[in-house]
Amino acid sequence: MHGIKYRFNDLVVFDPDEATLSLGELNDDNVIAISSVTCRLLLLFVENHGEVVSRDVIFKRIWDDYGMISGNNNLNQNISKLRKIVKTLGIDDEFISTVPKTGFVLNKEIKLDVLREAEENAQPATSPLLDEILPVSDVNKIKDPVGSIDPVPATEPVLNSPKNIKPSNSLLNKKKIYLLSFISFITLAAVMVYLLNYRMAPVAHEGYLGMVNGCKVFLVTNQGESIINNKPVSEEMLRYAASKQQVCRGDEYLLIRDDALVQTYIPGVNRLFLLKCGILREHRIEMCSGLSGESNLISN
Repeated sequence: MHGIKYRFNDLVVFDPDEATLSLGELNDDNVIAISSVTCRLLLLFVENHGEVVSRDVIFKRIWDDYGMISGNNNLNQNISKLRKIVKTLGIDDEFISTVPKTGFVLNKEIKLDVLREAEENAQPATSPLLDEILPVSDVNKIKDPVGSIDPVPATEPVLNSPKNIKPSNSLLNKKKIYLLSFISFITLAAVMVYLLNYRMAPVAHEGYLGMVNGCKVFLVTNQGESIINNKPVSEEMLRYAASKQQVCRGDEYLLIRDDALVQTYIPGVNRLFLLKCGILREHRIEMCSGLSGESNLISN
């Protein structure tokens, strides 16, 4: 996309390569520089002109894909910054609209034109035939093949001289083989220990059970996927969760979690806990807590 610019309402020019917004192509007096995050955000809206871009897509494309962390406050600040800049440059129409509980959209009423700059002419090569086929370094070698050969030193010793005959290296080679064998053995032993510990450790499975009272319900268990796919058990868990009459807002959800580390005093009974969790996007953390009121222990 090098050399491509965008113009809004025949007035404001957006240059993604330079991360600037300005009045017209040749007007340098009203050039406003924007941050790389704001530039990526505006480019995403341009690519989806007239279409709603969800907050999840924005977080992924603008921050997550670049190893950065952000939240709603930072996103709203960048949206507000874009609105103010384009208004300062003379676009009074609503530039970016907020779609409640979904995301944002670059209004389709905003006229969008794509501007392409003519590419610069390449400079002629000094040696058209050679430069087209070989790099400059190889061309120089062809032009002066003799100069590329290193002369043999006059004092170079004769290879067959008795003074230059070295003793056998068989003992040194054996030591190297023993050392490499020992290192390979230790590495293999470490891998086997790791695999044994990994296979013995319980593997947690997470599955989606359904939705009750507007809350998504998930199950995390160390008993394998069989309990997640057991329809009667799943329906019973959903009925229990529905009886708690919880209301979920935003990124909140309900989580049913078993405890594989502590066995119940009644053999054959699995202990499950019902929790309410929320996502803290700014810190990439999910916080869970027990529900208020009566006991939230499920036994099956």
